[in-house]
Amino acid sequence: MGSGGVVAQRRAKSNKTAQELAGACAINMLFTTISLVDYAADRWAVPHGAQAPLDADAKGRLLWLGQFHAWRGEDPVVGTLMLILLLPLPLILIDFAIGAAQSLFGWRHASRTRHAADVLQACTMYFAIIPTVAFEVIGAQAALLADCSADTYGRSGKAAVEAQCLRSATDAFGAHRKMLGFNLLMFACDVAKYAGNCEEGAPSAELAPPTPDHKQKGA
Repeated sequence: MGSGGVVAQRRAKSNKTAQELAGACAINMLFTTISLVDYAADRWAVPHGAQAPLDADAKGRLLWLGQFHAWRGEDPVVGTLMLILLLPLPLILIDFAIGAAQSLFGWRHASRTRHAADVLQACTMYFAIIPTVAFEVIGAQAALLADCSADTYGRSGKAAVEAQCLRSATDAFGAHRKMLGFNLLMFACDVAKYAGNCEEGAPSAELAPPTPDHKQKGA
C-alpha cells in the first residue's frame, strides 16, 4: 500500500460574523438590562442588615418592591417580547451543546479563545442559568409577591409577617444578583467567540489534497 493517500483533517469551526455578533449581543443586552433593572430595584428596596421592626420608609420600599415585581410579571410589552425571544431557545440550547462538544472532544479546530468561550457559555446556560431560574428565581419571586403584597404585609403589623417579607425580598435579591452576573458572562462569551475567529474558520478544507506516490514518466 502506498504511503500517499487522502489524509483527513479536522474541520475548523465557522467564524462568527459581525451580524451574528450583533444579533447575539442584542438579545443578551435585553436579558442583561432586565436583570439589571431587577437587581437595581432590589438593591434600593431591600434594607440590608436591618432587623424587624422596620421604619416606615423601609416598609414602604418593600411594599413598592412587591408592586414592582407584580407589574413585571404582568407587563404586556417586555413579557411578550421575552416569550418571542424564547421561542428559538431549543435550537439555541442544541447549538450550545454542539459547540461545547466539538471543543471538548476535539471534533473541530479553533482558537483557544473560541474553545473556552463555547464551553463556558454552554456550561453557564445548562448548569447556572437554567437551574437558577427553575429552582431560585421563580420561587423567590412568587414568595416575594405573596409575602410583600399590600394585602399581606401592608395590612399587617405583626413582626413575623414583616420578617417573612424581609426574608423573601432578600432571597429574591440574591437570585436576581446571580442572574445579572450570569447574563453578563453570556455577553462576554459572545464577544469572546467573535474575538476568537481564526483564519481556518472560513471555509476550511475538509480533506487535504492527495499526495502521489511517484511521478509518472512519459512514454
